[in-house]
Amino acid sequence: MSRTAFATRFKQTAGRPPLTYLNELCMKLADQALRTGTDSISKIAAASGYGSVSAFSTAFKRATGLAPRTARSHRTGHTAPAAPTAMDTAQPW
Repeated sequence: MSRTAFATRFKQTAGRPPLTYLNELCMKLADQALRTGTDSISKIAAASGYGSVSAFSTAFKRATGLAPRTARSHRTGHTAPAAPTAMDTAQPW
C-alpha cells in the first residue's frame, strides 16, 4: 500500500491524518504523565520524542492550551481546573 493510500484510508477511518492522530496521542499521554506521574517535565519531554523541554512545552501548550507546569499543578489541586480544550472535545480514538 502506498503512503498516500494509507493516509487516505487512515483519515477515513480515524477522522484525522496519521501525523495529527499521532501528535494528539503523544500529547494526551504526556498530559496524563504530567497529571498522574512523578517524572520530571524534561523526562516526559524526552519520552515524548522532544530534544528539549522548550520544544516540548511549545508543542504541549499548542495542543492542550496549557503549559506543562500548569497541567502538572492541576494534579495537586493548586489551581482551578482548565476550561475544556480541543483535545477534550475531540472524537475518542
